[in-house]
Amino acid sequence: MITSEWILVVTADVDAEIEADWNVWYDTVHVPDALACPGVRNCVRLLDERPGRVRGMQARPGDGGRAYITIYEIDGPQVVETPEFQAMRGWAHFSDKVRSTTRTYRTHRREFQRK
Repeated sequence: MITSEWILVVTADVDAEIEADWNVWYDTVHVPDALACPGVRNCVRLLDERPGRVRGMQARPGDGGRAYITIYEIDGPQVVETPEFQAMRGWAHFSDKVRSTTRTYRTHRREFQRK
């Protein structure tokens, strides 16, 4: 359940050839760096098990990678402007093999549960 008023959603389409190494880097370097930034509370990573593209991104011949989504709970949109966040942003040595989008959302503050 999302408890923050603000979330940051990062979608990443990762080439199959670097997917395993990228996941190790993401989990052991990128996420800890992100969580160390002021105003970043926590995150959850999601994986689309189907080979394919993040919506709105162009497929490249031979990609075969999968789409990942990371949802960060943040204190507000100003979090992405901090020097700490700007310093850790990006895909390091995987930049040419990952296509991504980043958006900040304010939660609608409604919860729906099955009755």
